[in-house]
Amino acid sequence: MRFPLLVSLFAALPALAAGPGTAAGTLTVNGKAAKLTHAYAARRADPFDKSKQATYIVLADQEVPPAAVFDMAEMMKNPLVKEMLKSMLATKAPEGNVSKDGRSYSNDAVGLAITMPESAKNWKLDGSPKMPMTLALVESPDHVANVQIASQTMPMAMPIETIGPMLEMGFKMAFKQYTKYSDGLIGEGPSKGYEFHYSGEQAGVHVHMLTRFYMRDGKMLVINASTEEGNWKANEKTLKDVLNAIKLTEPKVSPVKEGIKE
Repeated sequence: MRFPLLVSLFAALPALAAGPGTAAGTLTVNGKAAKLTHAYAARRADPFDKSKQATYIVLADQEVPPAAVFDMAEMMKNPLVKEMLKSMLATKAPEGNVSKDGRSYSNDAVGLAITMPESAKNWKLDGSPKMPMTLALVESPDHVANVQIASQTMPMAMPIETIGPMLEMGFKMAFKQYTKYSDGLIGEGPSKGYEFHYSGEQAGVHVHMLTRFYMRDGKMLVINASTEEGNWKANEKTLKDVLNAIKLTEPKVSPVKEGIKE
């Protein structure tokens, strides 16, 4: 069974005075720039701990109705938010190459390469999976465990040290009975990322995941190892071997071809 990873980005920010203010900046989505002019802070109950209050910060290109500041469903109706999500899902992932023996995959545009480890000798490597934003998929013979490699365009660039801890809010919203076992920075240089080890219920199935995030040239690289909770122990070593077999380098930018003038 495959568990595609959908990441929601929410930030846990320090408490600020509630009410409207001003913002200065530009958000670019799919080549379209929107000038950010309004900032709002709203205090409301933490959806994951009713005994606490959380502060939500909203940046917008126009005045936002008070109801929308307190209601995420209303916020999703905002045209700018819709355009951002549409762009992220529609962005075509750069193509990579699979070796003739089907045991290796490389993608210079992303700066990624993998050679299947011995423990995954019977696993299948798919370099063209039919899944949004997905570059490659490594899957067990019985289809109960997999490692998904995806590239997701980000509306703004942020260091992994900053955005990493924020990503947990997405897991909390996506999974019931969410349990975190560990998280933190991993690697250095091109391989510097942020890792979460967690489990939870998604679509009625209790899953166990190990997810690594990397920021690369305006995109977020997401490498997600997953299986059902009951299959974690049997597949843990192979999943981790596959994750550790992935080598990251600096992405290579394709040269721009000069037009021929007549």
